[in-house]
Amino acid sequence: MRIDTIGGADAVGANGQDGRGAQPVAIVGSRVQWTHPINAVDTAFLKTHSDRWPKITIAGPCALHFRGGDAAVMASAYHDVDQFWSDTIDAFTRELRALAEAGCRYVQIDETAFAKFGDPHVQSALAARGDDWSALIDKYIAVTNRLLAAAPKKMHIGMHLCRGNRGGHWHAEGSYEEVAERLFNALAIQFYFLEYDTPRAGSFTPLRFVPKHKSVVLGLVSTKISQLEDIAALKRRLDDATEFVALDRLAVSPQCGFASLDTGNPLTIEEQTRKLALVCDLAQGLPVRSMASIIAQTSAVAAIALALLAPTAWAEDTYPTHPVRVIAASAAGGNPDVLARILSGRLSEIFNNPFVVEDVPGVGGVIAAKQTAAARPDGYTLGLNDSGSLGISIAMNPDANYTLKDFTPITALARLPTILVIKPDVPANTLGAFVALAKSKPGAMSFGSAGTGSIHQMTMIIFEKTAGITLLHVPYRGGTGLVNALLTGEVDAGWSGIPNVVSLIKTGKLRALCISVLQRDESLPDVPTCDELGYKGFDVATVLGLQSSAGVPPTIVAKLQAAVAKILREPEIAGRLKTLGIHLAENGTAAYTKFMQDDLERYTAIVNEFNLQIKQ
Repeated sequence: MRIDTIGGADAVGANGQDGRGAQPVAIVGSRVQWTHPINAVDTAFLKTHSDRWPKITIAGPCALHFRGGDAAVMASAYHDVDQFWSDTIDAFTRELRALAEAGCRYVQIDETAFAKFGDPHVQSALAARGDDWSALIDKYIAVTNRLLAAAPKKMHIGMHLCRGNRGGHWHAEGSYEEVAERLFNALAIQFYFLEYDTPRAGSFTPLRFVPKHKSVVLGLVSTKISQLEDIAALKRRLDDATEFVALDRLAVSPQCGFASLDTGNPLTIEEQTRKLALVCDLAQGLPVRSMASIIAQTSAVAAIALALLAPTAWAEDTYPTHPVRVIAASAAGGNPDVLARILSGRLSEIFNNPFVVEDVPGVGGVIAAKQTAAARPDGYTLGLNDSGSLGISIAMNPDANYTLKDFTPITALARLPTILVIKPDVPANTLGAFVALAKSKPGAMSFGSAGTGSIHQMTMIIFEKTAGITLLHVPYRGGTGLVNALLTGEVDAGWSGIPNVVSLIKTGKLRALCISVLQRDESLPDVPTCDELGYKGFDVATVLGLQSSAGVPPTIVAKLQAAVAKILREPEIAGRLKTLGIHLAENGTAAYTKFMQDDLERYTAIVNEFNLQIKQ
């Protein structure tokens, strides 16, 4: 590929103001592609000179985009940024595979963009070019996790989160505080190399977000300046860090490499040697960990060690041994996302292995379902998909070119009932009065939904058939659009997710008539069920479940189902789900498998009877 650098002097080694190293904008001039191994020769060299695992350091996949954003990528080489990311991930994956073939088992990714997001100066610069730094970091995490999921399974990967360095000059400053929670939890990385050699890095407080199954390497000794640190001060700093991360999950090292880039840092060989000796002296007499033991402790590298000893290391009884991707069929804040994050946090603790959530919204869950179905049948890609994508869409959406046979059901998770609400000026205080009103003028009253093929539309169609009424359907783009239409009087009625309208019902802005399932909801205990009001057996709700691709071994399914069943019944989590209007539905793999088939048959019958279809 061709990269042109403009706008900064870093490319020729000059420096910015106040000691801050300047950086260029990178213009991508051709398609990103991998043509040959870059670091394999380094692996071979190190293996011939040491009997220990050599570490190979490579740049991060997001660094190029960080320098110029979408505009720099699409200047000439790409018309689609998503294709740029796919090409980039493919190129990095090929390099990691080449390293693995050369015998490399230990890689450090240098992704300086992540730490730079905490610098107000960088945040302002990103805003000036039209980027929201918080949204960008989420994008970079998703890209990095895609690369990690595709990386060779016998390779263990750590990440260096420093703020950039060239010729002894720094690129950014600021604490990890604003980015720590996401970097330490959302990234599928087992151990982190962190920059803590100057006051610019801030305090150790952000380390409180490091999960118990992850480890940290503290870069306490500077490679930018020749001055030798005081060992007593370093020991005090190490002690301060243990307030947040246990000592058995800490290691110490110089911060960054002595060369950093081709120009190097202003330290002589003798000064570099003294710095390395200082790190060794610091470790002497302290129970800090060597990187070999840090690696052995992490689940992914423990799997590497086992794999080197026996071919059966990757058998089903060791699952999981490396990060598990959890696809949530919604945007951030949607029910699949919320439940995925609740489950993944506890699953990571139970299995001592990261379960990493990736939100995949769009087309009523069809995109997420496709990705789930297309995954390898090894249990390392899980999906939180619901009745929308696994029932309604299969029945009526031509774009849902999959069947239930493409999935391995694991367990149901939750039922998400809806509530029938009307605008207050509709002259009906009860469900009976509403039905009578609708019967008096067939087709004149309207109902809104979150879109054609949504559970809201299906629930109303089933209710119309049950109650013998006919309403005009007005689809909107999502649940928020539906609620807004009710508030402004664009439609008369609609079935809505309960959390979206609880406060509006309690303040009298909307009137609730009934709940769509057989049990009342704790958040609105005075609202009856349809069944109570005479529509016996009326029970409609979308069911959110956990699946993987077809062919996942039963032993892995059983492990996951047992863990999820335990988590959902923990008092704290069960209480949290109730406050969110989520009803527990977990009842084992066999029951969920039967439900999925019954659910599909129910919606297929409705689609056929009313000749419903989503047009492409």
